[in-house]
Amino acid sequence: MTARIDHARASRYASRALRQFALGAGLALGALLVWHGLLVAFDVPTYEVPTPWKALRAIADHPAEIANHLWVTVQGATLGLAGAIVVAALLALVVARFPGVEQFLVAYAVVVRTIPLVGVAPTITLVFGRGLVTSVVCVLVVTTFPLLIAILRGQRALPPELHELFGLYDASFADRVRRGLAPAAAGSIMVGLRTAAPFAVLGALLAEWLTGIGGLGTLMVASATNRRIPLLWGTAVVTAVLGIAVYGLVGVAERWSRRQGLEES
Repeated sequence: MTARIDHARASRYASRALRQFALGAGLALGALLVWHGLLVAFDVPTYEVPTPWKALRAIADHPAEIANHLWVTVQGATLGLAGAIVVAALLALVVARFPGVEQFLVAYAVVVRTIPLVGVAPTITLVFGRGLVTSVVCVLVVTTFPLLIAILRGQRALPPELHELFGLYDASFADRVRRGLAPAAAGSIMVGLRTAAPFAVLGALLAEWLTGIGGLGTLMVASATNRRIPLLWGTAVVTAVLGIAVYGLVGVAERWSRRQGLEES
């Protein structure tokens, strides 16, 4: 009986994944057709904006070059996002322990978040040099704030009865974190990642554009400088696919964590 249920569940997940893949493929094909249609409708010179087929051909002609730069971008975005999760969780713990600092931390986070990364990146480069660390720090700057806000919302969403129960049993701060705040933060982080993950890719690209440390951003700048226009647009296509893939993976992880929570409960 259990094996039959597991098989049905696997079939349902496979069917859902197939539908999502078909939808994504259809949207991608539609975007390429719209791209081509706009070029024809407005008679845009192909030396300025190539046809989508030329951009795809550029990807096929330079797989190793694109793959190497893609790996640099993925590293910067992933490490920066992981660091942002840790920093946001630690700040949320500080707020839970000392509620009076919440307004100060949120105000400080808003100020940092509203400062254009274009103005901050050169300073980060001077401090950390032209390397992967600069990309990681830039990603951390742009992604910590949405994660922190999501976690704080999750903490405030805890039912008052739970707080009363903690007070009734004189629960320690560690028990409050383990039995209340941590589970709420886990779900809230997944929600925050929906917003932060695309920003992670954007932050890594911007760091690469400004510092030339390698990555898809650097490849785009180099391609534009050297008038390799099809490769420039091909790299833009790869960047868009990367952003969509990251968003999709976060959605998959969110559904999996939610399912795990339902099974445990």
